[in-house]
Order: sequence, then C-alpha cells, then structure tokens
Amino acid sequence: MEWKGGKIAARLRYLAKPEKKLLTKVTQRKWYREVRETLLGKLGGKCGNCGFLDTRALQIDHIYGNGNKERAKFGAQYTYYKHLLDMNLAELEINYQLLCANCNWIKRYENNEVPNYYTPRASMDGRRDFSDFIGQDSCI
Repeated sequence: MEWKGGKIAARLRYLAKPEKKLLTKVTQRKWYREVRETLLGKLGGKCGNCGFLDTRALQIDHIYGNGNKERAKFGAQYTYYKHLLDMNLAELEINYQLLCANCNWIKRYENNEVPNYYTPRASMDGRRDFSDFIGQDSCI
C-alpha cells in the first residue's frame, strides 16, 4: 500500500507544476513525430498502393490484419512504437506496409476487417433495399 501512496503523492507533485507538465507533453509529441518519421522512412515514405506522399495521411498498416490485437498486446502507444523501432527492416517490411488513409479503408472494407458494415443491395427500380438491415420484409 505504501507504493501506491507514494505514486499518488508523486502524481500530485507533478500536477502542481504546470510548466513541467507542458514540457513533458512537448517532449512526448517531439518523440512521437521523430519515431513516426523514422518508421515512415523505413517503410518507403509513400503509399504502397497509390504512391501518395503526404505524411499526414499515411498510416502504418498490418498486411495480414489483426492490428488491434497486436496493439492491445503492448498496451501503451509508446511501447508499441518502441517495438516497431526495434524490429529489423526485413521483418518490418514483411508484416507492415504504408497506406494512405483512403487505401487503408478500402483494404479494410474489401477484407471485411471493418465490423458491422452493411452493404445494401440495389433493388429492381434502382433504389437501395434496406429491408435486411431493419429486419422487415418491405423496403423503406
């Protein structure tokens, strides 16, 4: 119990110094930007599908899916990025790829990696048929 009390006291001392809190946030953001740029550079720096170059929209994609399970295994984002940095280049290229946001969503949709998506069927008159979605036999 003493350890927990010490942790709480340390947290209260930390919160009492807003300038230190701001410095920590700035340091964390700087580290995150540097790590992200390093990882993007290792993975080619552009979308592997369409060649898009803007780093603001590039995302690190798990080639074989299951990214949520892998990230959950590491807990904090810091730990996960540290793991990615420690991987050798060959292993990184086998398991990960860079995709722009659009290509990543398209890939997720086509591979059924997005839960609870419903694609309505086109009815005979060109309107969308949502009857399966709402659980009724007639169209809306």
